[in-house]
Amino acid sequence: SFNRGGVEYKIADTGITPNIVKAIGPGNDLPKDLVIPATVSYTDQNSKSYVFNVIGINNGAFKGKGLTSVTIPNTVKLIEDSAFANNELRSLTFAGGGSVVLDGEVFRGNQISSVELTSVSSIGRSAFMNNNLESIVIPASVSSIASDAFRENATLRQITSEGEIPASIKDDSFVSRSSIDLIVPKGTEDAYLA
Repeated sequence: SFNRGGVEYKIADTGITPNIVKAIGPGNDLPKDLVIPATVSYTDQNSKSYVFNVIGINNGAFKGKGLTSVTIPNTVKLIEDSAFANNELRSLTFAGGGSVVLDGEVFRGNQISSVELTSVSSIGRSAFMNNNLESIVIPASVSSIASDAFRENATLRQITSEGEIPASIKDDSFVSRSSIDLIVPKGTEDAYLA
């Protein structure tokens, strides 16, 4: 493993795909406004340089570290359980053009008020539970939303779903559906009522 920009990275030894790494936790001088880069460079003890694509973020990697904002690159494919739970996140940005799976509780217990889930394909159990969400934009790329994904967001008032086909949603994904305005693409209302 090696440290870059306040983040500790571990080289993924897949044997198939060379030059990939996962963020495994904080390194020295972790910034409060964290930008995970799409690539990181590393020079080994023989002075040979490598460039690695950042493809994942480990379980609990940045849990409870006092982060205030996070930017996720489009190279990340998986954010594992509780990776950013229990911080002070107010801002969360996903770069477009990728496809990322959010495991359980990844952003639970933060202060996020709105989020556009650009590039997200699946939202895990309790992923955004206990935040200050007021609005959510769910892109067409989201195929499933697990139990409790957005529970304990009493201020949630608006969900914009961009998919012509609704995502598979568990009954308890949201706190109180009756108090939330759902905006869907024109002509898809019947699909969302089903």
